[in-house]
Amino acid sequence: MNNKLTASRFKASSRGKIFSALAAASVTAIGSLTLGVGAASATLVPPTVASGTKSVLNDLRDVMVGSTVAANGDNNPYGIAVVPSNFVPTAGSLWQPGDIIVSDFNNASGTAGAGSSIVRIRNGVTTTISQGALYGTAGLAFNANGAALWTSDIGPTPSANPSGDVSIILGNSNPTGSAVGSTAGSGTINNTTTASNAVTNSFNGPWGEAFNGNGSAPAFFWSNINDGKIYEISHLGQPFGSDLITLLGQVPWGPASAMASSSATNLGPSAIVYSAKLGTLYVTDSYNNTLYGISGVATGAPVTKVIAQGGSLNSPIGVTINPINGNLLIANGGVNTIVEINPMTGATVGSRNVAPSEPAGSLFGIQAVTQSDGSVAIYYLNDTENSVHELVTRESPGGYRFAGSDGGVFNFGASQSYGSAANLNLNKPVVGIANTPDNKGYWLVAADGGVFAYGDAKSYGSAANLNLNKPIVGIAATPDGMGYWLVAADGGVFAYGDAQSYGSAAGMNLNKPIVGIAATPDGMGYWLVAADGGVFAYGDAQSYGSAAGMNLNKPIVGIAATPDGMGYWLVAADGGVFAYGDATFEGSTSGMMLNAPIVGIQPTPYGDGYWLVAADGGVFAYGDATFDGSTGGMMLNKPIVG
Repeated sequence: MNNKLTASRFKASSRGKIFSALAAASVTAIGSLTLGVGAASATLVPPTVASGTKSVLNDLRDVMVGSTVAANGDNNPYGIAVVPSNFVPTAGSLWQPGDIIVSDFNNASGTAGAGSSIVRIRNGVTTTISQGALYGTAGLAFNANGAALWTSDIGPTPSANPSGDVSIILGNSNPTGSAVGSTAGSGTINNTTTASNAVTNSFNGPWGEAFNGNGSAPAFFWSNINDGKIYEISHLGQPFGSDLITLLGQVPWGPASAMASSSATNLGPSAIVYSAKLGTLYVTDSYNNTLYGISGVATGAPVTKVIAQGGSLNSPIGVTINPINGNLLIANGGVNTIVEINPMTGATVGSRNVAPSEPAGSLFGIQAVTQSDGSVAIYYLNDTENSVHELVTRESPGGYRFAGSDGGVFNFGASQSYGSAANLNLNKPVVGIANTPDNKGYWLVAADGGVFAYGDAKSYGSAANLNLNKPIVGIAATPDGMGYWLVAADGGVFAYGDAQSYGSAAGMNLNKPIVGIAATPDGMGYWLVAADGGVFAYGDAQSYGSAAGMNLNKPIVGIAATPDGMGYWLVAADGGVFAYGDATFEGSTSGMMLNAPIVGIQPTPYGDGYWLVAADGGVFAYGDATFDGSTGGMMLNKPIVG
């Protein structure tokens, strides 16, 4: 069920080809402006770039988060949604707060609209959570508390007219990811959903989706690609049967040039987002490169007006709100740019090409959220790469922790203490530490295989009662924090929780003992490293080289993987750093006179730097790693081990 991003490419979607053609033709407006119920006309004026206005776009780092390819090969990501922070998961929940949920529009053969998979990306690991029930899902939206995922599906339906339906997937008590409600292709909301005030043909190629974010008085909005209409379902919080469906407006739509009309080829209102602050529903129309605003939604008197047209808009396919300043962030399918537009003035305040080397049509869904530190994170889909990217602040999150052999734990920067084994009567010294994915917990491991869990880390077993041939020397956690591996000096690997065993070096005649282990980002493999620099790869871990044939000044003492698993660093006791694969060398202490030997290495979240720690607790920061303190000047009871 898990997938690791590879360099393989899938067939471009028909819509991507449409955007390529439009970009080549420099199309900026198609057809006449049609406004819907209660709509007011507006003059179409291309937006101007607001001088002196600061945009966040070019201050952010672009990080590839994970693959969007499903277990069955479904690909071409269209819809994206981030699980709200207030969602309360239960045992076996399909998602957790902060998870990225993505829909795949194509099947493995590249047939548009035949994809049936919804995938979850968590800590770089892709897991298929729903498959075979919904086809051609183009849009995703969570309700206010994140308990229900609403999907707009424009793929094959039981009914020929109209095309598409809307379905609901619950996050809790739903292990198979089945849909509890669906229009079943009839175009009319049926009684298995929360809405029963049916409007015939209300779903006609549903694409964009949004909620008003009000948990006590929720309203759901959607846009149709086959008729340009935008609807609202209100009174969702009322007793069953009280729901109200309202047509809010209609914007231009139609097939791309030289193409027959269909849900997979039509252009129109492809994305929507609701601003509770402004009481306005914003709509991007890829048919005539226009951004609309529908005000008066909450009062029952909707008015549609043009916010911006042409200019920086080129096949706008996705829209979200920048939670920091309230601006709109729009993904342009025609030229692969993300633009930031002031919704009050229509002015473009920033633009960034996030896929300059990719063909037109690479961008689709986009979602912005506020992180725990108050900064913004912008997630966008690249359907050429079949990946999710994240635009985040350039600074690496500060903070790190390390452990002493007596079980003492030392925290610096943003890292917090959740306990230690310093006061325990240990049978054997602690030899390693591993953090949970959210950094709110950690495990310590002792040489006899004893495991000590703190914070949100849970104990899944230990090797303390085993008759080990050689002592344990390291620990690595699985990406979801639901398991871990222990490794012994003879290369024996012991898997606990959801960690799987993919092999070991226990039966090999090693030249030097194993000293460390590092897991791949998807948890489906790991590397072992020996003191002579030999690297042993298991599962989906790939070998990118080793220091086994080098004349090392000091033995290797640790290994760390790059965030994408396409490389790793080795570190020696003298602080020499050896980079392989896509790991980059950012510096070392090999030419320094150290007070104590180096004992470990930890990369920064983006892989553009790393920290080295010495046995006396001295910390050395390289690349984008920041120095937040050390125990180098302290009198430690026992040496630091990692």
